[in-house]
Amino acid sequence: MIVAPASLFVIYAGGWMLWVLLAGVFIVAQKEWFDLAKKLKARRVLYPLGGLYICLCFGAFFLIGNDRNMQALLLLVMVISSDVGAYFFGKFIGGPKMAKTISPNKTWAGFGGAMLCPALAMLVFDLFVTSSGANMTSSMASSFYIIHSLAFGAMIGASGQVGDILVSYMKRLAHVKDTGTILPGHGGVLDRIDALLLASVMFILLEYWLV
Repeated sequence: MIVAPASLFVIYAGGWMLWVLLAGVFIVAQKEWFDLAKKLKARRVLYPLGGLYICLCFGAFFLIGNDRNMQALLLLVMVISSDVGAYFFGKFIGGPKMAKTISPNKTWAGFGGAMLCPALAMLVFDLFVTSSGANMTSSMASSFYIIHSLAFGAMIGASGQVGDILVSYMKRLAHVKDTGTILPGHGGVLDRIDALLLASVMFILLEYWLV
């Protein structure tokens, strides 16, 4: 109730506040990854690889949020909607497990929800927030924007779930439930941003590829 609204405000405001927020979260995330890697046999390989992965993902999010804060907020909305979709689709539809040995609660139905919800969020954003909706002067243009928006959002949702599974796999290997204890009741910083990390990189790549 306190951290989430404050973080959203800082991301929207951008500037030096965004620098400070990302620097603080980055330091904690690297510390949590280091503590996690220490528990693994291949720590000499996994720590630098994980450290580079976190650097790459934070760099991507900074590029998104530094001068395009609305896009950073859009990314957050898609990642949050992906988590919500995965939870409710998995809970009420259930079905076959997606990665039973890594994350026992994840189902393929949940993965579908994790792609569908951000796809719809992206479509709503394009239709009502950007100028895309106003540009739909023909059925062909309309179809293009709809397909573009749905594909963009679905791929963000899918990449977020993969990022989540990557961190879950490392926790499983290290035999720990959470990456840290800095957020009471929620675990560590990496537990909260695992989906956002890889989704940030995907967002940058899709901007160049689809847009």
